[in-house]
Amino acid sequence: EIAGVQQATVQFIEHAAAGNEKDFRYVLVPFNDPDIIHVGDEPKVITLKKKIILSYSYKLTTLNFLVVQAHTQYRNLSLSTRYGRETNTNSDTAILGIVSYPWRSTTTLIHQMKEAFHTLDYVLSPPSGTNVEALVAVVTSSGKAPIPGGCCLTCTMAIDPNLIITSKQYYKSTLTFPLANVYDYNTSDCSGQQESNPHHYRLQYAIYQYFLEEGNLKNDELFDGISKMLTPAKVKENGKKIRDWNPQVDAPSIEFDTKRGQGMVFNILVFDPLTNVESVYSPVVTYGCSFTAKVDGCDSLGSIANLVLASCGSLFGLFICFFGLRFYILYIIGSGVTLFSFFGFVLLTSETECTHDVRMIGSVCIGTAGGLLVYLLWWWTGYRHLVLYICGLPFGFLFSALIFFTPFGNLHYWKNDVNYWTVFFCMSITVPCLFLLFLKMFAILVSSFVGAYGLVVGIDVFLKSSMTYIILNVIMKATVDDFVKYDIPFQSK
Repeated sequence: EIAGVQQATVQFIEHAAAGNEKDFRYVLVPFNDPDIIHVGDEPKVITLKKKIILSYSYKLTTLNFLVVQAHTQYRNLSLSTRYGRETNTNSDTAILGIVSYPWRSTTTLIHQMKEAFHTLDYVLSPPSGTNVEALVAVVTSSGKAPIPGGCCLTCTMAIDPNLIITSKQYYKSTLTFPLANVYDYNTSDCSGQQESNPHHYRLQYAIYQYFLEEGNLKNDELFDGISKMLTPAKVKENGKKIRDWNPQVDAPSIEFDTKRGQGMVFNILVFDPLTNVESVYSPVVTYGCSFTAKVDGCDSLGSIANLVLASCGSLFGLFICFFGLRFYILYIIGSGVTLFSFFGFVLLTSETECTHDVRMIGSVCIGTAGGLLVYLLWWWTGYRHLVLYICGLPFGFLFSALIFFTPFGNLHYWKNDVNYWTVFFCMSITVPCLFLLFLKMFAILVSSFVGAYGLVVGIDVFLKSSMTYIILNVIMKATVDDFVKYDIPFQSK
């Protein structure tokens, strides 16, 4: 008799074990028992309508511990070790951890093998009354692999392999994680009080990053990206190593920059130099935006202001590219609008708390006023060299931004703001000076180069490629503290 179960049936279930071995077991299943889904070493996408049982079969001789994961885009899930047990229960054979993120919910459990079971069951349930599409995966580790999250002093459980992402604003996020422990975790004191150099300090950490397709918020793209960052081999094959981390020097908190709508998958690879074995945490994803926010969320990526200004800018860039010299006044005004709009946007972003649409409209107003002032300067003085030099500053700015968009901009030297802005400013004002002796050629070069890029950026807003990052990196560098430029791979459309 089981407490709370009045009627039940006995079921015999056959599980395929390693080789030709088979494992038979019987379970007492209540009439309202959830469905049973068998999971293997490959991730599986399921649709949760009610509580289900995840069943995993394994070979004890080759398995040290496993990580059970369930990933959704933003909905919460509940995971427990077996039917009827609370999700926050700790036991001798399993330590359970549930983590919810603002934009993607992840449920992860580590099971340390201590008994010769051939089948392990876990209960996964969605919020009541909702259908949730989830990716479930089981990542196994054999040998003397380090235990991810095995030194979690601030967690409610001893082992927590979850990575946590928090965001103060959409362009700045923080990745935190608990320290890993050696395979024989009883030999290393996580507090570090009993020994000056605990064994888990020898572990080496590497943070990896994988970019999803920009602007693609579909579950298929999310699950495909997570599947490519689940195991150590997949992390090294698909991810890009962004930095190493030293547990004796660095704090388990890493800041990085995000862009709204650009999905990024993070994972941490832990290597034990003594045993020459490695393991990974549970991957985490951020889009730099909220799926539940009513204002400025992921569903508002294509704002009206962006779309209208992109369309107008694209058409104007096309016009200037081919007919800029024939309509000289429009060329002068357009150059002034471009230059002063940039300064206006940086000023409004740095000094005000206005919404994105207000900043865009305000920067256009400032740019229009600046463009008219440049035209009045030409009309009043008639001094061509000064006016053409001002019109050439957008060309110098774009040329400098393009140089820093290359691997040249990845140099550690440019992390210092003084170094960055000194070189960037000198390049921006020097390049136009080099062409002042050839005014006609300079005017043709500026109108064609700047106009063509304006056309491409306008189209890029709709297609979501990577061309906008050429100028976006500079804008973010000017408005965000400790900004490190986006190194997003080129995405052709």
